[in-house]
Amino acid sequence: LKSSYSGKLGGFRVDYLDIPKAEVLYLIVVYPKNLKEDLSSEEKREIKALVELLKNEVKV
Repeated sequence: LKSSYSGKLGGFRVDYLDIPKAEVLYLIVVYPKNLKEDLSSEEKREIKALVELLKNEVKV
């Protein structure tokens, strides 16, 4: 990915779930730092619920 911005806001945030024992990697969300500094509390709750669901699906 290439951002049109440089410096501190020129990158991306990547949230993922890695389950090494199952050899599984889930990409949860990617967003440019210039558009969004951090996730909201609601987004964090949604991601946490998704992570729990995925962990239960991949039983190791």
